[in-house]
Amino acid sequence: LSDPRLSDPRLSDPRLSDPRLSDPRLSDPRISDQRLGDPRLSDPRLRELKLRELTLSDPRLSDPRLHELTLSDLRLRELTLSDPRLSDQRLGDPRLSDPRLSELKLRELTLSDPRLSDPRLSDPRLSDPRLHELTLSDLRLRELRLRDMKLSNLTYESCEIK
Repeated sequence: LSDPRLSDPRLSDPRLSDPRLSDPRLSDPRISDQRLGDPRLSDPRLRELKLRELTLSDPRLSDPRLHELTLSDLRLRELTLSDPRLSDQRLGDPRLSDPRLSELKLRELTLSDPRLSDPRLSDPRLSDPRLHELTLSDLRLRELRLRDMKLSNLTYESCEIK
């Protein structure tokens, strides 16, 4: 973080209460992409980062952590969740307040090895008209669910289609 020309920081295993994340250089408008490896998010300072792309690897996310993204004034358009360990109710039940993916106004969403069952992929939030690209990796799903998700670009890798 000492390099003022920093344009694509990658923090591995950060604790977002870490002082490094409050460094003013991370709020620089030239930084649009942030990758956080294995974050144990407790008090995300994502509003200050003004990110357009965010990658969370092995996030162990609880509801308030993704909910924080929906409340912020982020310009976030791309979100990658790698191995998120999300339960049915967290992504699959549209009556719950967490996480409201459609409120993020994403254009691209990548779920890598998400361990998601079919009902989760039928969530109306994944059919948001602003979401143009969805990438699914290592996933078992039914072909019917793919047709229901009005996407202009769907990528699936190592998926079992039933």
